Amino acid sequence: MEKNNMGNYSLQDLALSGVKWELTDAACAYQETKTAAVPNAEKKRNQEKETAGAKPAHPAQSPKTPGFATPAAPVVSISDALESARNAAAAATDFAALCAAVESADHPLKAFAKTIPPHAGAAARIAIVTDAPSGDDDQSGKILSGAAGELLDKMLSAIGLGRDSVAIIPLVFWRPAGGRTPSREELDLARPYVLRALDLARPETVLTLGTLAAVEIADAKLPAQHGEIFRVSDIGPDVPVVPIFHPNYLLLKPDAKKPVWEVLQKILQMPNESLE
Repeated sequence: MEKNNMGNYSLQDLALSGVKWELTDAACAYQETKTAAVPNAEKKRNQEKETAGAKPAHPAQSPKTPGFATPAAPVVSISDALESARNAAAAATDFAALCAAVESADHPLKAFAKTIPPHAGAAARIAIVTDAPSGDDDQSGKILSGAAGELLDKMLSAIGLGRDSVAIIPLVFWRPAGGRTPSREELDLARPYVLRALDLARPETVLTLGTLAAVEIADAKLPAQHGEIFRVSDIGPDVPVVPIFHPNYLLLKPDAKKPVWEVLQKILQMPNESLE
């Protein structure tokens, strides 16, 4: 070919020379292609804006790198979370340290409620395991507040005890939203701290208040097994566990105060080895 002016070449001549073209001889083809590319270019710019603030997972890589996928946030399994709770609870050497561990615990309920730590008297003869904190507890920051707490104080006073001589431990340390029953996961993640609180309190007897505490601690059912004595391996065979009605139930059913009174009298008047 002798032609020096490239403008004189036809597309067919260039194709024969080995040059590949995606355009046709039609004058409107380029305009149509260019117009169709505009939305794609705009979409690409929007995607780049969305990812502009993303931090690369590795200095040498970027989410824009072909074949590179931004890793998802690490997921902590329930087993790992439970192991962490066990280690934190076991590391607490006294109630103050345990309360601090509860305060810093990684628990799903913490995002929605105030932390209600366990209460411990100076020399707790009786440890009380109760339900999740109530709305009154969430406001006051203390377990068993409000009308239920006032009734409990009267019950203790009637047998010569007060809060300074008992430990009070909730099954979970944060009130579930709306006062719902804690989930299985929420109960399990709090249990190491509950058991450690019982271990540190070293009570002669453990009372569980209400249906949920009876099931979780003694695997007992109320009202059928109210006042019965249970031995729980997690607490120790020498410590009797006695399920009784919750003060809230007594407020609704005053007739139930009598069997509770009888159980409290039996606990105080009989040595541990004779409770059964």
